Amino acid sequence: MGIRALRLAVTGPNKPTADIDFSQHSNLILGPSDTGKSYVVGCLKFALGSKTIPKQISLASGYNQLAFQFVNSNGEAYTTFRALAGGKSLFYKGSHDVPPPENQALSSKDVNKFLLNLLAIGKMQLISAEGKKGKITAGDLRHYSLFTESDTLSDVGFLGEQVIHKTRYNSAFYLMMTGIDDSAIVVGTNNEDLVREKGKLMGLDEAIDSLKAELPDEFNEVDCRLRLEKIEFQINANQNILREHSDELNNLNKRLSVIAKELLKLEGMRTSSLETLGRFRLLDKKYQNDMERLELIRTAASVFNAFTPQPCALCNTPVLQQAKANDEQQPSAEQMAISANAEYHKIEALRHGLIAATKDVEAELYSTAEHIKSMKGTQTRLASRHAEIVKEHKAPITHELATLTKLHSECVSYLKTSEKLQQFEAKRKSIEPNTKKTKTNIVRNAIDEISSVVARVQELLGIWGLEESRQVSFDEKTCDLRLLESPRTSYGKGKRAIFLTAYSVAVMEHALQINSPHLGFVAIDSPVLTYRDPKHGKSAQDTIEVTVAEKFFEWMAAWQGPGQLIVLENEEPSDAILNRIPHTLFVGPHRDGRRGFYP
Repeated sequence: MGIRALRLAVTGPNKPTADIDFSQHSNLILGPSDTGKSYVVGCLKFALGSKTIPKQISLASGYNQLAFQFVNSNGEAYTTFRALAGGKSLFYKGSHDVPPPENQALSSKDVNKFLLNLLAIGKMQLISAEGKKGKITAGDLRHYSLFTESDTLSDVGFLGEQVIHKTRYNSAFYLMMTGIDDSAIVVGTNNEDLVREKGKLMGLDEAIDSLKAELPDEFNEVDCRLRLEKIEFQINANQNILREHSDELNNLNKRLSVIAKELLKLEGMRTSSLETLGRFRLLDKKYQNDMERLELIRTAASVFNAFTPQPCALCNTPVLQQAKANDEQQPSAEQMAISANAEYHKIEALRHGLIAATKDVEAELYSTAEHIKSMKGTQTRLASRHAEIVKEHKAPITHELATLTKLHSECVSYLKTSEKLQQFEAKRKSIEPNTKKTKTNIVRNAIDEISSVVARVQELLGIWGLEESRQVSFDEKTCDLRLLESPRTSYGKGKRAIFLTAYSVAVMEHALQINSPHLGFVAIDSPVLTYRDPKHGKSAQDTIEVTVAEKFFEWMAAWQGPGQLIVLENEEPSDAILNRIPHTLFVGPHRDGRRGFYP
């Protein structure tokens, strides 16, 4: 399980390609400071998913794209391209110097997913933080495989210096040791869960306080249920009493409704009769006036002939000269008397008929009034009986039912509130344990595996001529080494570096031998420090003997153990050894040859 690096290349428009070959089992990059050795490790990290863009150096100006070629354990070649400015990656099958068309790229653009799926470890889980699990990432593999100069010389332990990463790097270490992930481990609570559960608890407390405020101070559920039973019993009893009188009340209501309709009809008839009687009386008065007028005409006509014609009293005009005096068509007094008399008898006959009709209307009006009086009497009696029933039974019972219904609603509301309160309190009780931080006591059984790794470290340090190889042990707390009872990080830069080199190589060999997750190669900058620039110090504890470096390079030339090794160093080994190690030499600006990583 793992990959093998083939080639790293950086390109830019109108720029010569800056590349380096890693195709051999062991690869040595040599050169003085400021030739780009550390930059190479930064590019490898970036190509394999790191968010840290490679260090900006002047020689990199104009270069914009990085390509990394590698093969998987089956020998299948892949190339990933990524812009030096950052962003996603493009993956292609095969080895490519320039990116093929984007539509030929593999579907995944995420290094983490692509690499983990390629290694078939994408579903493996780690304890990523206290009380929290997560999937393994490419960053976990890079942490144990790619070491810049600052990583190599650092006095920080094998798990790194960032507290938030130490838990997952610890899990990743044991995964490499055993091949067993943490998917079966039941974790305790983590800070995020604690905050979330405490938030739930606060919300429940507020709801519980609110519900308690809705209940009487001395509320007792048992007493409330007994009271509710009594109220329901009384409501049922009152409803039964009402049902006993409901038929009589319904009959009374029906009869009263019929009487009301009949009274309305009779009142209409009475009003119509009164209007008719009023019109008849006005007509009779007219008849009387007409008859009085005709009587006057008859009387005047009877005495008219007894008077002698006289001249006009106003103008003294003689009778014969007056207009119409000789008009023969003018009626005589006798004719007028006869006409008035005939008209009188006619109106008199009409009046006699009107009087008879008036008496009929008055009789009908009297009958209607009597009927109305009788109906109202019946209505009064029925209404009285209705009121009596309501007064004696319905009214007090209805009032009591209203009171009982209100009390019933209160009891039901209290019981529902109490039930909800109990649910919230039960929920609070179940959540409360989750608000207390619990640690996951993880005991990993990796004694044999770690012993094997420690033995290999001891073997390597012995081969390289280090006296600390006499006593090497494992520190479970830091997942780091102890040498001669002292932590690895307590030694000077030179020894910390060579010890870390032995440790990382031993871990890689072990992981690949048991087919557990590992990047598949180790790239380490400055593992054998014989002389450092002033910025790294010159004290004796910061250096190792030249013989150790020579033995290291001699071992590297002969090393065949699983995985791949990329070493970046300042000092060159002897020509005899150098000729046996595949290497790239950066000479710097003052010698003939390749100046550095960038041409």
